[in-house]
Amino acid sequence: MIVSSDSDIKSFDGQANGGAATFFAPPERASAAALIEQAHRAVAEPLLAPLFDSLLEMALLLNRERQIVFANRAFREGTGPNSVLGLRPGEAIGCLHAYSDEAPNGCGTSHACRSCGAVLAILASQRTGSGHEEVRIVRHHESEALNLSVRTRQITLQQEPFTMFVVEDVSDQRRREELEHGYFQDVLEIAGSLRDLVARLPTVALDERPCLQRQIIGKVSNLIAETDARRLVAKAERNELSCTFTLVDGRDMLEACGAAAASDRIAIDPACESALFETDWNLASRILSSMIKDMLGAAPPEGSVTLGCRRDGDEVQIRVCHPGQVPALAAPRMFDRSSFANPRSRELATQGLRIIVEKYLKGRLCLASSDAEGTVFTIAFPGARSPRAAP
Repeated sequence: MIVSSDSDIKSFDGQANGGAATFFAPPERASAAALIEQAHRAVAEPLLAPLFDSLLEMALLLNRERQIVFANRAFREGTGPNSVLGLRPGEAIGCLHAYSDEAPNGCGTSHACRSCGAVLAILASQRTGSGHEEVRIVRHHESEALNLSVRTRQITLQQEPFTMFVVEDVSDQRRREELEHGYFQDVLEIAGSLRDLVARLPTVALDERPCLQRQIIGKVSNLIAETDARRLVAKAERNELSCTFTLVDGRDMLEACGAAAASDRIAIDPACESALFETDWNLASRILSSMIKDMLGAAPPEGSVTLGCRRDGDEVQIRVCHPGQVPALAAPRMFDRSSFANPRSRELATQGLRIIVEKYLKGRLCLASSDAEGTVFTIAFPGARSPRAAP
């Protein structure tokens, strides 16, 4: 990162300063002249640039005002060609809070920054020499969050203290851990209720046994479905799924999956169309069955789940709806890589479905929730180019 003039310094283009200068970390910033001098000093150090560039992780050198004076090759390649000199880490990464109305002076100055691992690690290194924290960052131009491990250490260049700031993306690792936690929690819940049902068998009246047996079969089916869904997501993340595309009818698939769910709370929309598209029947029907099961669990007690299919331009849309509404704060996180009865496991399951739909079935999965329509999950597939008969 070579600096030759003031034009190389990136000014923070966030909210204008006003009211409180900061709600947490010191707001002061170094002058342009000081930043240029610090950047030149960093580049002039014979071992600093080679050491930083040898790291596989993204690494920054920060001045005492938490501004970037040097970024290694991994950081430059990960964030693009624009200069980050003079920005703070959250501003360079695009943290939502750094650009919010609540941050009068950018990264580190909002209320949310009080619990930010990145800021805490920097401040810890300034006090004690080193810091290590994890931080969850939502970028202002994306809905998906990053889970980052941040390590900091104080170093001295020509008797001036700087902070070495190293970032590792642990989003995939945390997502796998949370998927595993959600899966085992769901399996234990199903197994526990199954044990209770089986324990009742010797004492239940003969005329009540058929009902109890149906409940037991339902729980076993849920256990199998839960395990199969987890196996699907795991194979998808390891790039081990294979697909065989054939021409299918959306209404046929909905009717088959609805019948397999064996619930009197499932209905086919009267306006449901017969629309053709190409997909892997086995994989798509398993995804759809998982969505129906999740929506049954999330619907209000007396609410039904409605299945529909329609052609919209070049797309065929498969819709699964229930009359309840997702809370406003939860809706944006339904597809978060690292976040439906069990809210957390349902978020994780939804993200798993999205991976499979978009990566393998070449479709897209979206969510809409409102008072008027309730909650609607839609899988949109490219429609068939010609009205051929399905095999």
